[in-house]
Amino acid sequence: MDFTKFRAILASFADDPGDIDISKGKLCAQIRDELIDIELVQENGDVFVRENEETLEAANWITRRIARLDLLADRILTNVKQEAFYVPQKGRFLGHLEDSPGGEAQRIEGVEAVLRESLDRRVPGMCSILYLTSDAGEGKTTTINYAARKQAREFKNRNSNWLMVPIPLGGRTMMRFDDVVVGALVNKLRFQLLYYDAFLHLVRMGVLVPAFDGFEEMFVEGSGGEAITSLGVLIQQLNGQGNVLIATRKAFFEYSSLETQARLLDGIPNKEDHDFSFAKLEISRWEKAEFVEYCNKRSYPNPGRLYDSVATALETTNHPVLTRPVLARRLLDIATDFSSDDELLTILKPETGDFFDTFIHTILEREVNEKWIDKSAEPLRPLLTADQHHELLGRISEEMWVSKSDSLKKDVFDLISEIYSEQSSLTVQQSRQVKERLTQHALIIPSQNAGSYCFDHDEFRNYFLGCVVANIAAQRSVPELRRILRPAPLPILALDAAARHIENSGVDCVDLFISASNEEGMTSFCKENCGAIIIRLLDNKDGGGIRLSRLNFPDGALNPRKLSNLVFSECYFQPTKLSPDDIRNSVFEDCEFERLDFSGTAMFEDVSVLPSDRVRAVSLLDADLVQYDPDVIKTNLTKLGIKILEDPDASRQGEDTTQDKRTEILQRALRCFVRTSGVNENVFLQRLGVHSSEFFKEMLPDLEKYHVIGETNFRGAGHQRRFRLLQPLSSIENAIAQSGGSFQNFLSKIDAS
Repeated sequence: MDFTKFRAILASFADDPGDIDISKGKLCAQIRDELIDIELVQENGDVFVRENEETLEAANWITRRIARLDLLADRILTNVKQEAFYVPQKGRFLGHLEDSPGGEAQRIEGVEAVLRESLDRRVPGMCSILYLTSDAGEGKTTTINYAARKQAREFKNRNSNWLMVPIPLGGRTMMRFDDVVVGALVNKLRFQLLYYDAFLHLVRMGVLVPAFDGFEEMFVEGSGGEAITSLGVLIQQLNGQGNVLIATRKAFFEYSSLETQARLLDGIPNKEDHDFSFAKLEISRWEKAEFVEYCNKRSYPNPGRLYDSVATALETTNHPVLTRPVLARRLLDIATDFSSDDELLTILKPETGDFFDTFIHTILEREVNEKWIDKSAEPLRPLLTADQHHELLGRISEEMWVSKSDSLKKDVFDLISEIYSEQSSLTVQQSRQVKERLTQHALIIPSQNAGSYCFDHDEFRNYFLGCVVANIAAQRSVPELRRILRPAPLPILALDAAARHIENSGVDCVDLFISASNEEGMTSFCKENCGAIIIRLLDNKDGGGIRLSRLNFPDGALNPRKLSNLVFSECYFQPTKLSPDDIRNSVFEDCEFERLDFSGTAMFEDVSVLPSDRVRAVSLLDADLVQYDPDVIKTNLTKLGIKILEDPDASRQGEDTTQDKRTEILQRALRCFVRTSGVNENVFLQRLGVHSSEFFKEMLPDLEKYHVIGETNFRGAGHQRRFRLLQPLSSIENAIAQSGGSFQNFLSKIDAS
């Protein structure tokens, strides 16, 4: 570390940069009301600090003496929740592009060990971002907390030189990383010694690794994009240095659309000294071995029999209650109250097949009969019924949804309980008991934000939110329905719960959601949420020729649904996969599709599109290719058995129109840049295969001439060329979309932009 960098880092810890004075080999500084007077020594270009007759390398002195990371390690061990029954999980690991150019993830046995090993790997001049992915409730937060605690112990024992800092984002769609980082350090870890600039310096030095937990569905193909913008700014601020961990349900580079991926990549400066690379670590769902190990750690007798009994009752081993740790934990909580597995299954197994509903109801019944007992009357009796618990928790989830937060302050909980008690005509004594016990509910836990409370897991919050939507729909109040559906796209579990409860009520609400949608503007979240719920209400049913007009449908709306005998008119579809098993005997009239994704060669039955030019793009998933040429799109739809009605150019429907092969090669080449800022020649050779010769000999000269791709300095062993994008990926993607599938047209469009 040289003097310039040493001074810059030290200044980031001071209240005023003027408090740092370095002259004549002496450092005099005031940091946090402490006066520091030390001697500086330089050897072989590196700075050393001599204090109290001890000489330390400057970076080590900053880490231990100024940043006080030993204290931060203690705070992590004290304030980060320890999982008492942690079960090592299996997964799949996709390394950085240079290590895994083929894009095939490898099976691994220990996710936590691979996570720490990957973050321990530092490449000079490279900012490395590792995605930790899984569905909700499958262990992302638990894995991060376990790894952070283990790394803190290694740091304190001098067996490692870096710390992982868990930073919960809470699913917020509007965020500034500086506020979130400082808030996590101060409020969660009780560590008040770092400004944000100092934090960034420590990340660049490699001694801190931020673990951002909670991007969830809003990360990419939803609305807004604020989280992506913030992440791009963070990578920019790191200047091609340090490691970052991001926990989300899906890594951004797994999406098919280059437009989607460009939203992140274009927010990062394209500089030769700001390299970055992405890798992914995916947590696998629990299997029997993990479930049994968890039961053994909780000393549950004969866990294998419990697993087999539940799997037999549910007729599957893939049910979330067996594969998701958060629900398996709740199952064990309930199971300990019964004398036998058979008694447990008798209560849990629902007649309707809605296992999750019955599962939640069983938890609430435990609260009713064992904990929420009215002590103000004789004989003792339940304070609230299970239905009242349901309604009260629904109000909490609704308040969180409207306020766009995953937690609420204690006084907000008190206010909700008081209003509910008054509306339910409870006595003063009963109201006080409800107010006292609400934050102690089995499904409510203290939040990571001081003085706040939240649901035990997002699964429970989203479930009760879906129940609130269903109750409002049952009241057939369009204004109230629009109010609850406006804040943001509903989580998938909330949509599923809402549709399921509406179906169980026996009330036909499709017309209600159509009415609510038609009263909203085209960009309204309400319109999108109405479309998502309607699709679920019509799933596995004969639509009877119902006409669905002027609706918006979210990403992936048509898959995996079983729809038949429907007419979609003037509807808007975000990117969605479509298969012959999804939809039959249906017509799309003047509907607009952002992108239709197909895989396989199965034929559709009685599906018509009018006209085909409203389909912007077709993605052939098996070929990892997106086609924009209207003629090619029309031909592909026809080959799949989809009828193109009233098309003025119907004579060309059967013509074998194919996209310019060079455009296909270009798209495959561009996808290499989605996982890293610079791509080596050998990566292109492996990714393009037999087409690599055509790419290098015929296409690359034109791409360099029109400043699409350019050569940059090669880093690494051996001798080969390295390339980076010279234009924003969004501009390149737009040029491809407007090229009509022609490589020459693409060059013309990119030249004109």
